[in-house]
Amino acid sequence: MGIAVIPKGGHVLDKFESPASELPAVEFVDVSKSFGALRVIDNLSLRIRRSERVSLIGPSGSGKTTILRLLMTLEKPSEGTIKVFGGALSAGGRGLRESEVAPLRAKIGMVFQQFNLFPHMTALANVMEAPVQVLRMPKPDAKALAESLLERVGLKEKGASYPSELSGGQQQRVAIARALAMKPQIMLFDEITSALDPEVIGEVLDVVHSLAHETKMAMLVVTHEMGFARDIADRVIFMEKGRIVEEGNPAKLFASPDNIRTKAFLNAVKR
Repeated sequence: MGIAVIPKGGHVLDKFESPASELPAVEFVDVSKSFGALRVIDNLSLRIRRSERVSLIGPSGSGKTTILRLLMTLEKPSEGTIKVFGGALSAGGRGLRESEVAPLRAKIGMVFQQFNLFPHMTALANVMEAPVQVLRMPKPDAKALAESLLERVGLKEKGASYPSELSGGQQQRVAIARALAMKPQIMLFDEITSALDPEVIGEVLDVVHSLAHETKMAMLVVTHEMGFARDIADRVIFMEKGRIVEEGNPAKLFASPDNIRTKAFLNAVKR
């Protein structure tokens, strides 16, 4: 089972009890998020298994990016519980100690719409920074890791370049390498091509495709690139108003969605 919609009030552990090795990478249990009177996530329950690649699609404002921000603990749920590999990452209305949250958050990497590279650091230094400062990795080891990751994203010769000397596509690939440097087990991608010129979108998507095929990381991808959403994913979720409207196999959902709202959305984005 990949993503499961769980009825509110259901006994989640009774229904999904499994050995620790089979615990899902991500689990949302009756999660809601409000900003004032605006409810952006509405009683959301879903599961993402280890190594599963999931695309989130839907209109702007449907809550897709908020799901990623909740997983990164950049936002806290108003209600419900979020678990990572069985451990509580956040719980609405209940405070969790940083010592509990930090090891779980460290399993998650995220690549944002904007590259957010340190402008005063070279590409190599940008990738090295977190392993040195957060993981306390010796600098020679961090340098070797950063060089291998830059090579992996096709930027072997750009280690000494500063962000201002790189194209948007190259900067985004450095950002991917930087996220990988923390050795995450879950990767989140938030509209990673939205700030790019059309001619460089392909080079970034190619990197993500290769990661999907060569690694066992769980991936949660928010994108308006429908071809990419279909090709990268094991499952696709269509969201609207903070709720899952429809989810399923990419080929089936894109070819013949069951829900009228999904059909209308896909017809609109094809125009």
